Amino acid sequence: MRGFTLIEILMVVAIIGVLATTILVSVGSAHNKGIDTSTKENLHTIQNQAELRHSNTGSYGTAVAVQGSAITTAPAYNSTGANFFISDQQANLALAAALNGGGSGYYAIGVNGQSWAVAIETKSVTGYWCVDAQGTAKVITSTALGGGTAVAVCP
Repeated sequence: MRGFTLIEILMVVAIIGVLATTILVSVGSAHNKGIDTSTKENLHTIQNQAELRHSNTGSYGTAVAVQGSAITTAPAYNSTGANFFISDQQANLALAAALNGGGSGYYAIGVNGQSWAVAIETKSVTGYWCVDAQGTAKVITSTALGGGTAVAVCP
């Protein structure tokens, strides 16, 4: 009766270890891509709600930190809030959901309420997914939103 040698057993254990590591890395990567996709969809909802607000009122609301106000949670919903991030319930919920997946971000409304931008940290690539009133949707690496002192845009 012949048994397995120590070398054969170690080889099998090593092969199983390599396969397990490969699978775990793939699952983690897919999970992060899924979170990023959810973040992008939530920011797309924010874009739609912002344009509805602008169509109805001619403004996105009162200016908020044009270079971007750092956030880890969405501002509290208030139907009479000063800007659409606060006063539009769907935009507020979408921002909360995006931050829940991404972890941190920045948002701003430009002077005179005619521009806005929001950026949420991504998981599968380094940077933030940024969307703005100009229809921009892209990954940015800067933590500051662009546009100078009056306009909020993705840099």
